Amino acid sequence: GQTPFKIEGKIEADFPQVIHLYYLNVVDSVLTNDGTFSFSGEIPHPVMMIIASTNRQTRKFANRQIFVEEGLVGFNGVFKQLNNATITMTYDKHQQILVRYNERFGQLVSLHWFVVDSLARKVGATQDDLRIANKIIERIGSFQDVYEEDFIFRNTDPEK
Repeated sequence: GQTPFKIEGKIEADFPQVIHLYYLNVVDSVLTNDGTFSFSGEIPHPVMMIIASTNRQTRKFANRQIFVEEGLVGFNGVFKQLNNATITMTYDKHQQILVRYNERFGQLVSLHWFVVDSLARKVGATQDDLRIANKIIERIGSFQDVYEEDFIFRNTDPEK
């Protein structure tokens, strides 16, 4: 069966925002001038979601992954530091597992993206540099896809 969830929060910024929520095949959004937002729905099991905020004028964005279970989720952060947002949940077992995953693998993924970005922006980059950057992108994407799929299957109870 489906279980209800509700996310209420605020993302502090000195500009109007569009705040999006992405999960499963759902995209929801809200326009806000003061950063407050609320989303609600039903999910079949704990679900990985992304909360994203976009500056309506410059199109710069920030996002944060969260693993939502049933119940109420509080989300409060600052646009420039969304990864440090304060998150409170009625049930947070899966979110705590996600936090440990990010602590374990986040630096590795960030390092790979730094290398790719450096190669792509290199003055006088050769075709070999760009080929290497593309290979790294493919491997990072594969690693993230496999690990996230494994993470979700190992940490989701299909009976819940």
